[in-house]
Amino acid sequence: MAKKGKKEKQENRVTYVKTASLNDLVRNIAGSRAYSMALKSGSSYRLLCEGEHLGECRLVYYFDSSKIARYLIYSADEEGNEKVEMVDDVTERNDHYKSQRIPIVEISKDPYSPLEKDDLKNVTLIGTKDMDSLVRAIVSDMEEDERPKLYSFMAGKERIFGSFTLTKHDTFVYAKASQKAQFSSISYDSVSDTIEFTNSFAGTSKLHIRIINLGEQPPFFKV
Repeated sequence: MAKKGKKEKQENRVTYVKTASLNDLVRNIAGSRAYSMALKSGSSYRLLCEGEHLGECRLVYYFDSSKIARYLIYSADEEGNEKVEMVDDVTERNDHYKSQRIPIVEISKDPYSPLEKDDLKNVTLIGTKDMDSLVRAIVSDMEEDERPKLYSFMAGKERIFGSFTLTKHDTFVYAKASQKAQFSSISYDSVSDTIEFTNSFAGTSKLHIRIINLGEQPPFFKV
């Protein structure tokens, strides 16, 4: 029994990674049957989103908010621009076929055991030639109805885009980009074989890859 308890404790060990905004955290949750946990910390609330497993550790993404409500509503308007609302009451105005309702579950204590950043090891980093190569690989590898995503962050003076889904576990495949600005999406046009950074998810003729902007360089990225 003691060994089982130790194993369960290890499975709850996490490394926290901050997102650049609430929209980025919600964009990371959107598309899955998920909820966000909220942990009160001083005068603010830490909203949590469970991420990838790296060995015996899990990444947990978070964003600190001055308030919480019962739901996060993620939606897109007719032009494809996203919108995030925090509401207690769900109405026809904010709950429709183009929106996703994400429950916020307030918890009384942190359910995880934080891992020291220096202890996050054995993550393989693989660089690609450029962004076009990375996007083509993701598009070729995606399944029907899948909503792929790329994590984006600054490493020194360079912006990095990367994914955990292209190869074996504990591997982060990435590319460096010349642009420094943050965007919410990359659109891929299969006819012209071109990519475009955008803040819109409009256009059914193009494939859209979500961008999750991080507020810090994640501890596993050491090159």
